[in-house]
Amino acid sequence: MLDFIWEQQRPVPSWLRWITKKDVSRGPAPWLPRFLSQAIVYPGSGIDVSPIRQLEGTAHAFLFLDFGVRLDQITDAIQAGFMDQHGCPTCRLLAMVEFDAAQFIVGATVHAPQPPADWQHHRFGVWVILNLLDGGGRVALMILGAEAINALSALYPVTPPKGLVIQEHGFDCNPWGNWSEPITCFADEHWAEPPERLILGKGQGRFCHWFGDYDVLGDDEAVESMHGDWRVIKHLLRE
Repeated sequence: MLDFIWEQQRPVPSWLRWITKKDVSRGPAPWLPRFLSQAIVYPGSGIDVSPIRQLEGTAHAFLFLDFGVRLDQITDAIQAGFMDQHGCPTCRLLAMVEFDAAQFIVGATVHAPQPPADWQHHRFGVWVILNLLDGGGRVALMILGAEAINALSALYPVTPPKGLVIQEHGFDCNPWGNWSEPITCFADEHWAEPPERLILGKGQGRFCHWFGDYDVLGDDEAVESMHGDWRVIKHLLRE
């Protein structure tokens, strides 16, 4: 855990603490409202699991959105404990299950300026529960093979997620060109308040929602990312 978020530790929520292997086979639907209300959302995540380490003990739900990664790449990385990405070295897989992502994004209101290529339009979902061996924590991870802004508009039509990761990877497969502008635009039009947490690629990722001031908690190198970029971690200031 990063020293500067130590004081913000939270216990594993009860809905997540008691999930069993058998429960995981049901997919995310029974826990979806609670999961989404507590999730840190990472558009264009690939298999970069650095936010799990960066917020360890303070966030227990993570939603990764990316249509540029194959299902087999994701499941192989999960089964290997993400070791190829150097992330979560002290996690153990409780269980995972694949599901159809289309059912959760039928209400999307925002669409990419250009449609994804056939090889990118996967529409898969993976629901994963990980046990963190240091301290006995637990993480729920939902990965959707879907266009990120499209999925964000369906899952968070009026209420923001707990947090956002905005990293401008610069991959050609991003139909928006960047993440900062479409996410901020959607937030300004649809969310009455901003997310509580931000993890921003240093000098790149931006979130300029008109309502909300943030305190910089610190920065950290995303060693699990192929870019190894430094990120700034921010927390919303409340009156």
